[in-house]
Amino acid sequence: MFLRIIRLRVREAEEAAFTLFYEARVMPALAATSCCLYAGPLVPRCAAEAHQSLTIWDSAESARK
Repeated sequence: MFLRIIRLRVREAEEAAFTLFYEARVMPALAATSCCLYAGPLVPRCAAEAHQSLTIWDSAESARK
């Protein structure tokens, strides 16, 4: 198993659009990938923090594809 955390800086004015995009496009695309076991956002503690995305893959090689 391989865990990946991606950090993104999102402008405060763009947070709602980013959340909609992530939920509507990114999560379904990863769910359709058989090697991705889990994908989801990590909620920032405050607006100034970077957004993070957590994915769990069956292997490091699968995550690189």
